[in-house]
Amino acid sequence: MAIISELETVINSAYLVPDTTCVREENIDGRGERFIMERQIISKPGVPFVLYRFDGDPEKLFPYFQGGHNLRRMCDYVLIAEWQNKYWCLLIELKKGREDARPQLEAGEALMRFILSTAERVGKQIQTNEVMFRKIRVAENTKCKRSLKATIPKYDETHFLNLLHDYLPLKQLLH
Repeated sequence: MAIISELETVINSAYLVPDTTCVREENIDGRGERFIMERQIISKPGVPFVLYRFDGDPEKLFPYFQGGHNLRRMCDYVLIAEWQNKYWCLLIELKKGREDARPQLEAGEALMRFILSTAERVGKQIQTNEVMFRKIRVAENTKCKRSLKATIPKYDETHFLNLLHDYLPLKQLLH
């Protein structure tokens, strides 16, 4: 749990998600209708993780950026896990509809690489090059029937996954 405990001394605890049982998005869709999307995180013993949410007030998170040009976009969640002596950074974006999630996921990866390399620079026991990054898009229109069968999701060559489950199978996402 070295990376998890080190990050807890670096990242402001205001961004720590206290309820790690699910990821949840409340928003307004393109038609002006309110929607709520929620996915349970299915975790196994022996897979410690911590969950962050940076997608709050963009002016607080990125005060040095002007509005516009999507400079303040961010993925919904960042999940840091340790499993089989490896460190994982799962970038998670919840989407209603078919909108592309890559801009937010790439912004999340850039932010986490900055945080990790800064922590490493100031002497924290973190090796940024040993962290495996994965980008996960969860969309309402891809919600499938629940199956607890241990299927391993397939990431593409850019480590992107369009998740087709109505839950997040943590252990299966760590590969």
